[in-house]
Amino acid sequence: MILKKFMLKTLCIQTVLPKAEVLFYSDSKCRMKSFIANRHQAEKLFSSIKNLIDNDKPEQILIVSGPGAFTGLRVGVTAGNAIAYALNIPIAKITTFDYLRMRADQNLPIVLPNGHDVLWQENANGKIESLTTADCIKKLKKLDKIITIQDYSERFSEEIRDFLSPDKIIPLSIGPKKAFDLILSNSKLNWAKEIKPDYFREAHIG
Repeated sequence: MILKKFMLKTLCIQTVLPKAEVLFYSDSKCRMKSFIANRHQAEKLFSSIKNLIDNDKPEQILIVSGPGAFTGLRVGVTAGNAIAYALNIPIAKITTFDYLRMRADQNLPIVLPNGHDVLWQENANGKIESLTTADCIKKLKKLDKIITIQDYSERFSEEIRDFLSPDKIIPLSIGPKKAFDLILSNSKLNWAKEIKPDYFREAHIG
């Protein structure tokens, strides 16, 4: 499908980070709602969407599709697909890696927890790899800075957390609105009828 123009009315949904965001672009303006994604995520998300779009209708939807935690992603992707289906409009997705790198404004390696292993992407054009704890630590030892979701640090093994000190983690200095502005303006998005989420793999217990 041909890349949609940025001026189309666009609903953006991010439920990957602990602080979820919903943005609605309409008539060259952007309105945004955010909420802490802990309990009652579905109610908070649909309330935010309803308040933002009011009686307006989006013409396309953009979702941060993961990888990420199960509940937040399931709620965000399900909502996006349902709205896209009901309004017969296209939906596209970007990965958590792309979104974090845009927010950090740095083309640095990103590491995310993934069960007993981790997911690693060296740079924006790099392949997403699944690494063992040992391989991840080898890479972290060589780096001064890294991008990750700081609030997810407890999801990493204790050995990896030792190499993820706060001064090593790049802050997300770019706000959600500017990040989505750049994504919608510059990215070659693949528009479809529905998208699928990319979950973190749950760690085995015991």
